[in-house]
Amino acid sequence: MSEKVQYIATGRRKKSIARVRMLEGGGVITVNKRPFIEYFNRESHRLVIMQTMELVKLTKKYENSGEPEEPP
Repeated sequence: MSEKVQYIATGRRKKSIARVRMLEGGGVITVNKRPFIEYFNRESHRLVIMQTMELVKLTKKYENSGEPEEPP
C-alpha cells in the first residue's frame, strides 16, 4: 500500500497564522472547511488563487485545504 504525498505550509503575518495542506487527490479545494467556490465568492479572487496551480499543472492532481490557526 503506497502512502499519499502530503505537503504542509504555514504562513504568518502579524498575529495571524494560516496552514495549508496539499494531498494527492482529485483537485478538491476547501477553505475553513467550506468549498473553495463558497468561501471566495468573487470570480476575480478565485482566478488569482488558481493561477499558480494552473501554471504548474496541479489543479486536478492535488486536494488543498487551508485553515487559520488561533494566534497565541
